[in-house]
Amino acid sequence: VHAIQCETAEELPKKMKEFLGYHNSQPVVMVCQVDEEEELYPIVCFSICFLLLVASLTL
Repeated sequence: VHAIQCETAEELPKKMKEFLGYHNSQPVVMVCQVDEEEELYPIVCFSICFLLLVASLTL
């Protein structure tokens, strides 16, 4: 698994470009640290996203 970590807003454009441009047969995960006061929408449960991913791979 390839992991990309973003810790500042200034890093975000570069890290997103790296994340979206990752072309490999391995999964890629991006971890973004945000201010706890920041409003993040929509908040989606990880397990639901994972189940949808698995379901789409088996179709």
